[in-house]
Amino acid sequence: MTVASKIFEEYNSTHPNVHIDFQQQDFTQFATKLKTGMMSGEGPDFAISYIGGFVTGLQADGMLVPISSEAERLGVDIDFGGYTPAAMQAAEVDGEYYAVPCDNLIRVLMYNKRLLADTGLLNEDGSLKLEPGYDNFMSMLQTAADKTGIADPLALTMRPPQLVLGWLTMYEQLGGHDFVDLETRTVNFDEALAVEALTKYQKIYADYVLENLTPPADLDMFKAGQVPFYIDGSWNVSAAADALGDDFGVTTFPQLGVKNALVTTNHAFIIPQKNDMSDAKTKAILEFIKWWGDNNYKWAEAGHLPAYVPSTQTEEFANMPWPKYYESTLDVAVPIYTIPNANLHQIAEVTDPIQKGMLGTITPEEAVAQVRDNLNQLLPNL
Repeated sequence: MTVASKIFEEYNSTHPNVHIDFQQQDFTQFATKLKTGMMSGEGPDFAISYIGGFVTGLQADGMLVPISSEAERLGVDIDFGGYTPAAMQAAEVDGEYYAVPCDNLIRVLMYNKRLLADTGLLNEDGSLKLEPGYDNFMSMLQTAADKTGIADPLALTMRPPQLVLGWLTMYEQLGGHDFVDLETRTVNFDEALAVEALTKYQKIYADYVLENLTPPADLDMFKAGQVPFYIDGSWNVSAAADALGDDFGVTTFPQLGVKNALVTTNHAFIIPQKNDMSDAKTKAILEFIKWWGDNNYKWAEAGHLPAYVPSTQTEEFANMPWPKYYESTLDVAVPIYTIPNANLHQIAEVTDPIQKGMLGTITPEEAVAQVRDNLNQLLPNL
């Protein structure tokens, strides 16, 4: 049973007057199936979606309930101010919240203490000597390669969405920020910084990652103790920790640029507009959303950082073995740049060029130019 299933089952068992039929969908078809169901009026009473452009697009089409005003009208005291600011920024449209985040989806750096034991890269307590700066990170990887004899010491996920998030984080850390002008429906990112970010991120892959490494082989290699470092989402922390036991360590995504930042995404609750939705059912949904926030630490068992900040201050969260090593990410979280009706890190117009740039089949300059041209053609039609 998944962590999510257990949480919904617990809610049902402790709230006998409410039953939530939790249904999981295939990731690749989820967005299309959800929107199709909502357009036909046969969609779910509430759903979990990625926050950002997909939510704002649904809102613009009049397909979402304004959660903040409905909560006020129905007397459900959801503490919107208690959620991670970066996530709430992505959930807001014209001063109204149309989504409530479930979590913060982040990337972390995991490491194998046994493999690094004689490299000089660990402190006495087993924590990693991770110094800020791109050159320091590359030097750490080279030291690991030299001392362990593992020529490619880093497993780096090559999933296209994660590659885009890594590139955007590098861009943000180098000082970039603006990416899309929603009023003119054109890109406005700093192209020179975007190229520099991809050039540097690609060099990490070219110099220190096994060529053509694809999921799930990246996680499997790390779990098997074949590489000392692994970068991926925090949702893989539990699996890696279970496999490595006392050899496992984890820390935040490295600061590779002039500032510390991590471009993040979030799952979030949304409530579709439905003509037959009663106030009683809407209120029951809102009460569950509030309960999820109050108990958000439970979702951290899946590796995700809670979106409701007071939940990170509970004894239950403090007693979890791993989140404390990367929860400081919330202090530097940056919401992914919003585009209408889509999520930037998931559309082929962005993922395809960036993946080709990372694999070296096209240059970083060519990849960034393709992203620019693709988005400038796409955005006016979204």
